[in-house]
Amino acid sequence: VVKAKCAPYLARGNPAKRTALINSSDHAIVATFGTVYRGVVQHYLLAGDVFRLHRLQWVMETSMLKTLAAKHRSSVSKMAAKHKA
Repeated sequence: VVKAKCAPYLARGNPAKRTALINSSDHAIVATFGTVYRGVVQHYLLAGDVFRLHRLQWVMETSMLKTLAAKHRSSVSKMAAKHKA
């Protein structure tokens, strides 16, 4: 199940940027990734195996940072420093 949910955010097995979101605002990009992740977590909360979603969290977070880096023509580490709380 985790592999199926990770698939749209992977290219050749690694997290990839989502080119469809590059023209959106930073807030919209972060909100889109957050909404999708929260939806998946809420779905699996009742099953009690939310701990299995750690890979999905990492893949989606890295994909989001790569999308933001591509939008600003910057590096992933700079985007991580800017957007991490």
